[in-house]
Amino acid sequence: MKLSLQLFAAIIGLVVCTAGCSSDDNDFVNADVVRINLSDSTIAVGEGSVVAVEFSFSSNAVFSNEKTLYLVIRLDSSLMLREGTSEIDGFTSSADKSVGAQITECPESGETILLYALDRFDLDEADNPSGDADARLNFTIDGIAADSEAIISARADDENLMQSCETSLVPEAVTSLIVAGV
Repeated sequence: MKLSLQLFAAIIGLVVCTAGCSSDDNDFVNADVVRINLSDSTIAVGEGSVVAVEFSFSSNAVFSNEKTLYLVIRLDSSLMLREGTSEIDGFTSSADKSVGAQITECPESGETILLYALDRFDLDEADNPSGDADARLNFTIDGIAADSEAIISARADDENLMQSCETSLVPEAVTSLIVAGV
């Protein structure tokens, strides 16, 4: 009897600890940048290219638990974001959702850091009932200086990455294009 009671207490303790000590996956956005695509691999100074940053995330965390996904994009000094062109690609072109970025210009390197804080309202067209969602952020960049390899890097996370000019971005996806002089 005493052994049964001890065994029962140990099992109850294990169940309580497991339930109380485990983390809930719904609290994490589990965001990842999958790839970066460009409409043009070569542009001239003064011309633009559409950038498509494809990323995935846990739809349950964003839509049910109202978590925010943070997407950081770093543009080489030879590139500039064309203001007002950032949008989350919807199921149809009429469903595209305009989004804004916090923009940081780095005076030493000339790089530009874009921080997008995306919530359920920004990502509502990307909801996928299977639990994982895929989305695409489109924006236009302009070539502002000749460069044989203008780098664009990106990372997604469930925490605000608070990128500054002094910190390096550990990218999940990187691409490059040529900006030809005129």
